[in-house]
Amino acid sequence: MKKVRSSMIDILFTLALFCVFSATALGVTLIGSRVYQNSAFAMENHFNSTTAISYVKEKMHQHDHEGAVKVEIVEGKQVLILNSSLEGYELKTMIYEQDGFLKELYVLKDSSVGLDGGQNVVPIEKFQVEEIEEGLFRICITGKDHIEKTILIGMQANGGD
Repeated sequence: MKKVRSSMIDILFTLALFCVFSATALGVTLIGSRVYQNSAFAMENHFNSTTAISYVKEKMHQHDHEGAVKVEIVEGKQVLILNSSLEGYELKTMIYEQDGFLKELYVLKDSSVGLDGGQNVVPIEKFQVEEIEEGLFRICITGKDHIEKTILIGMQANGGD
């Protein structure tokens, strides 16, 4: 009888130890997946806002000639207007925020196309652009993580650095 009881205690102890090990392994796995999820979310938001700033900066430098870069209000939104010409056609690129995305719309300069036709570039919360002085622009982009990134861009053709 004593041997059966001792054997039963050994089995229960082993089973309890296995349950503790399993619960600990599950807990560590859940914590690891949460850490990974948070890291991936933070990296994606950082990527989107950094990409948006870099994208606007590069577009502005591509259009760095006299009078090519302007800021206008179109349909109640602040829009960065980049004027260019190609094979005799006057064109404009409009960069703005709409429906949670940085958007780009490339059209003939005199067309009256609405902003709804723009292509999504990256998800953002807010896009602000202002010309501080001639040839010097402040671009502020707020990412989905609600962190604002600001850059000053000077246009060489307008006397900026």
